[in-house]
Amino acid sequence: MTKGQNDDNVIKMPLRSSPKSVEDFIVLAEQTDDDEEIMDLLEKALEAANQDLGQNWESKYQGRGWEAVETRPVMHAMAQLATELRWDDQLDEALSLCRRLLKLNPSDDQGIRYDLAGCLYEAGQDDELEKLFAQYPDEAAAAFKYTRALLYFRQDGASSRSAQALIEAFKSNIHVPVFLSDIVDLPQELPDPIGIGDDSEAVAYAMEYCYLWADTEGALEWMSDELASKLRKTIADPEIANDIINALKGIYED
Repeated sequence: MTKGQNDDNVIKMPLRSSPKSVEDFIVLAEQTDDDEEIMDLLEKALEAANQDLGQNWESKYQGRGWEAVETRPVMHAMAQLATELRWDDQLDEALSLCRRLLKLNPSDDQGIRYDLAGCLYEAGQDDELEKLFAQYPDEAAAAFKYTRALLYFRQDGASSRSAQALIEAFKSNIHVPVFLSDIVDLPQELPDPIGIGDDSEAVAYAMEYCYLWADTEGALEWMSDELASKLRKTIADPEIANDIINALKGIYED
């Protein structure tokens, strides 16, 4: 993930002299750009929640965690910590947090399923990833559609199943190949808000999932081959279309 740069001019919120609450630790985590310190503060937020809500609070609130005002702060901390752990290559810990959050809130108002999909793909947990896709059959986000196509390519190679999944993904967001090709500079921070089917979603997907495509041998070249004719039809400038197609074939080569 490309993290936002720290703003030296940000107005820092005052804290009690000795932080104790979940909110205290979240505020402190937001005020630093040191990854290890962020994770330490978020872990302390979870410890504070255990003291405030009780050691068995997750069992008590399972299935309704998001509905309870008192649990939302710690769920925010868990989600942020899962993201930090994912980008620190601590996949087992990130996966555990994502699974716990989905038990607390099966409707997934936080969008944890997107981080979980990336973690499962990277960890090679294909069976669980396919179950996750099946759990949200109407999901239209690029994080699911393009990652499903990538999964099928890893499993089958350039098959009819993987090609169909990629074409469906392209129909849902035609901008993703542009930003995966890296011919357009990505911003330092994720777009806010992130839409569905537009360039903000494509930017976010490229920022968060491009390494999965880069690390899957032949995936970007396959994307280029499968989508070449469609890119030429949807991109008005033939030269730009060819640049994208060619860049996908070789952008990650040394």
